[in-house]
Amino acid sequence: MNFKGGWIAQPFPPVSLQNGEPWVEDVGNESNEMQLGPLPNYNSEDPNAENYLPPQIVRDQLASGYEFERNDSLSIELNVSNDQTVDSNQLRNWTTENAWTGRFPAIFFAKNSIVSNNCLVQVVNIADSSDRETIRQECSDDEDAQKWIEDGKDVYDTTFFRSEQQMMYGYVEIACKLGDSSLSSAFWLKEHRGLEREIDVFEFSTSKKDSGYSAPFSNMYNMNIHKFTTDGDFSAQRSINMCTNLSQQELIKIGFLWTTTHLHWYINDVEIRKVQHNGEFCDLGMNIQLDREYLSWFGLPNDEQGGTDTFGDFVVHYVRTWNIVASHVGEETSQQD
Repeated sequence: MNFKGGWIAQPFPPVSLQNGEPWVEDVGNESNEMQLGPLPNYNSEDPNAENYLPPQIVRDQLASGYEFERNDSLSIELNVSNDQTVDSNQLRNWTTENAWTGRFPAIFFAKNSIVSNNCLVQVVNIADSSDRETIRQECSDDEDAQKWIEDGKDVYDTTFFRSEQQMMYGYVEIACKLGDSSLSSAFWLKEHRGLEREIDVFEFSTSKKDSGYSAPFSNMYNMNIHKFTTDGDFSAQRSINMCTNLSQQELIKIGFLWTTTHLHWYINDVEIRKVQHNGEFCDLGMNIQLDREYLSWFGLPNDEQGGTDTFGDFVVHYVRTWNIVASHVGEETSQQD
C-alpha cells in the first residue's frame, strides 16, 4: 500500500513496463463520479452462507466451460443465526502475523483484530503508555520516530489481518462497515515471495485533507494496482466519488474479480472499474489482507488540518472467496471476460 505519486486524474492511461507493452489499462467505467446503489438481498442472520454464489453480474464474466468453486480456506463466515455461536475454527486459516509492523506513527497490534457480535472488528486507539513503549522499541533505529515519541506526540495502535493461503484467479467479496477515521480501512491482495505485487481492492479514509477530487475523502472509493520493480513502483491508481459518506453506510458489499485477462471492482453488485492486464502482472497467488494503516496522503488524526478523529471501527461481517475452475475436465476452452 505504498502509492507514491499522489492522486491523479481519471481514466488512468495504459501503464507500460520495460518492454513497452501495455501492462494495465482501464477499459470499463470512465466516470469520476457515481451514485452508490442500494445494498441488494442481504440478510445478516442467514446461517446458510455456504450456499451463496457470486452475484450474477460476476458470473456473467466467465466463459463457457468455467464456473466458480467456493474456497472455504479463504472465507470468513461470522454471521450466524441467533441460536448459533461463531466457530473459532473459521479463523484458523488467518493470522495477525506479518513481515512488517506498520507505518509509524501507527503500529500493528494483534489485539486490535477481534471477534465481536459475530463480526471481525479492527479497532484503532491512541497508544497507552505500555503500547507506546512497545512502539518506541519497534522504532529504535528511527531517529525521527524516537524524537516524535520523546516530544509526547500521539502514536497509534492499529492492526493487520491476512489469510495464510493465497488466492489466484477468482472472486472475493467482503460485507463491511468502513471505519470513520483518518487511519485507513483497507482490503487488499499481496504476494509475499519477494516479487512485490499488490492489488488494493479499497483504501478508505475519512481524512479532512483535500482529496483533490472536489469531494471529501469520506466519499472517495480508492483502488490501486502495484508492480514494484528495480525501476520503481508501477501503479495504476483510481478513485471514484460515490456521492455519499461511505463510513455512514451500516453495511456495504464490495467485490473483486480476478481473471487471466481482467480485473473488476464491484460495489453493492455494481461494477465500478474494469481493467485489462497482460498477465505478466497477475500470474502469482496473493494473500488476502485487511488492516488499519497510516497513509501519508490521508494524513494523521488530529493534525492541523484534520480536527478530531473518532477512530470508528472497521467491521467485517464476512469474507467470501471462490476459485475459477473448469467445469468439464479435458475440455479445451479459454477463460475470458
